[in-house]
Amino acid sequence: WPPTGPAAVKSKGLAGPVAMELRDRIRQNLTHVIDLFHEWDHDKSGTVSKREFRIVAASLGYESRRDVVDQLFDSLDPGLSGVIQ
Repeated sequence: WPPTGPAAVKSKGLAGPVAMELRDRIRQNLTHVIDLFHEWDHDKSGTVSKREFRIVAASLGYESRRDVVDQLFDSLDPGLSGVIQ
């Protein structure tokens, strides 16, 4: 996963412990992410949409404001295509 450390989070406009916590939880589960990606891809499009990502964040036990989760999603979607591949 390209973002690493607090500087990467801040460089994408995601300052603060909330975004870092979600990033860390995903990173801790990275070995499972590829398998889970297919599970998270509810519509089987081969991508995870922002809506699907919000569901994923909640399933990882992360509760935060929608805009914070959306900012994290946007940091993983550098082209702002609306999906993560």
